[in-house]
Amino acid sequence: MNSPLKRKGCGPQSLGSPLKKKGPCWDGYEMVGMKKKGGRQVPNCVPVKGGKPSPMKLDPVTAIKGAMMVKNVVDGIKKDK
Repeated sequence: MNSPLKRKGCGPQSLGSPLKKKGPCWDGYEMVGMKKKGGRQVPNCVPVKGGKPSPMKLDPVTAIKGAMMVKNVVDGIKKDK
């Protein structure tokens, strides 16, 4: 018995679904070809130049300002108790 998802042209990538239009890479990444991984060909997704900045990469000034805001909130909560 054939599953409808295993037949060619019946999966979510068919019929112009958003998955096919978006591509295989995450937001902020683009496909620049294929690479071998585990003996198979997979998309090679690399960060887009000037794309969305990673939330983990902050400049030191922004990181310090964020830490100070958190400290002020915590200190305010402690004063209320």
